[in-house]
Amino acid sequence: MFIFARGAVRKTGDVDALSTVETALARRQVKITEVMDILWTIQEVVFDLMLPWRTQLPEDVEPEGDEASLVGFWREFRLHP
Repeated sequence: MFIFARGAVRKTGDVDALSTVETALARRQVKITEVMDILWTIQEVVFDLMLPWRTQLPEDVEPEGDEASLVGFWREFRLHP
């Protein structure tokens, strides 16, 4: 999986992304949590390459208002058939 990930990122030609992946792959891979951390890093790099605008989104988006006024707020964004 790591070889495929490295190759896929290399084909994009993005030097920063490839550097990030190489750094992640150079980490210690003894514990499952360390392997999962590497996979998470690679996933984030690939998502950023696929959706460059993703890095321009705010970290947290919270609607303004009190709890009572927000009832049904997220329902507005549901897709209707």
